Amino acid sequence: MVKSYAKLRIIMGDSRDAPVRQTLIESGIPTHWRDLEKSAGRILSECGFEVEVGATLDSARGLVKFDVCARDASAAPSTLIVVECKLWRRAVPQGEVHRFRTTLADAGAGIGFVVSSRGFQAGARRAAIHTNVRLVTWEEFQSIFIERWYQNHMLNVIRRESLRLFGYTVDYGAFFMELFWHSQDVHEEAQELSDKYYSLANFTRTLL
Repeated sequence: MVKSYAKLRIIMGDSRDAPVRQTLIESGIPTHWRDLEKSAGRILSECGFEVEVGATLDSARGLVKFDVCARDASAAPSTLIVVECKLWRRAVPQGEVHRFRTTLADAGAGIGFVVSSRGFQAGARRAAIHTNVRLVTWEEFQSIFIERWYQNHMLNVIRRESLRLFGYTVDYGAFFMELFWHSQDVHEEAQELSDKYYSLANFTRTLL
């Protein structure tokens, strides 16, 4: 069965036969570390997680602060996800991964993501093997959550907007009545727009 998100990606291509471009939730990477934290938090929130940016948690060694914390209350038991954002000018070193792995375990988190704009040193990648630490780029972070984001957030946006579009295209009769007293030029322009977006309106309804 083809996932609805995969069907949505077809819209993003130039044609049905053309290769589909990689689709991300956000284009580009934020240029300030605070914006990166906010973007990561917003994506997780739109996925349905309970999110806190700049969260301070109790741990086995006292209070510890993380860039972003997200809790999946729908899971049983609930799962804590922690995200550290590294908008650095250099690759993340091994010692940073060791530190994060320790604080992650002390806080009882289920999984932790380190998002880096400059990648990771070889030692850092070795340090994350067989652990609950995931070393990712901003694009990789988005790709991990994009299907859940689509199901929990984007699908509602498409549903809301497609219903409005449907009223001006497929269900054109009601819209035509609103234009009854307008000029012929307005009628022709409305008909042209209706014809232009008719296929899109019909297609988006198949995603719902």
